[in-house]
Amino acid sequence: MFLKQSTAYTFRFGPFVDDTDGKTAETGLTIEDSHVRVSKNGGNFIDKAETSNSAHDEAGFYVVVFNTTDTNTVGELQVACHISGALPVFKTFYVVEEAIYDALFAGSATGALTGVSVNALTSAAITDVWSTDTLTEAYASDGAAGTSAQLLYMIWAAVHEFSISGTTITSKKLDGSTTAMTWTLDDSSNPTSRTRAT
Repeated sequence: MFLKQSTAYTFRFGPFVDDTDGKTAETGLTIEDSHVRVSKNGGNFIDKAETSNSAHDEAGFYVVVFNTTDTNTVGELQVACHISGALPVFKTFYVVEEAIYDALFAGSATGALTGVSVNALTSAAITDVWSTDTLTEAYASDGAAGTSAQLLYMIWAAVHEFSISGTTITSKKLDGSTTAMTWTLDDSSNPTSRTRAT
């Protein structure tokens, strides 16, 4: 699940179930802010910054509130709680920059998606949605971590124009002719997997 960077968020966390039988909902736990631990983009676990306790909602699910500090780091946000009487509970979010989140989930973005093809959607998302933040076309190297812009272009290239010759798939850049990335198929007749080559 995606979260907008530096934005408060409330969610249901659970279910918390009995640590003996593994199925009975624990509805009377006292879950303080220090019981909910977060790891931001691979960092050490720390107490969540927002200081309210988590109230039970129903069926062992508790309402957890994040503040802007809890969501201030782009990347994987792991949430964990291990409290006496219940089995441990974990949840993973992905925090993305505000512009990317709004482009994907804002009301204006939702309306714009109706009846739009995949090619048009991905191209528009890259070249038009960020009218105040134009992204430079770039692609991460094989096996290397990529920037937000590189990853978006790689998704676009993977679903847009490409050609297949033997066991090689070649995707094209925005110009429709320059190679963006290539993949190797495991079989030319009945492929079941592909591996990035360049």
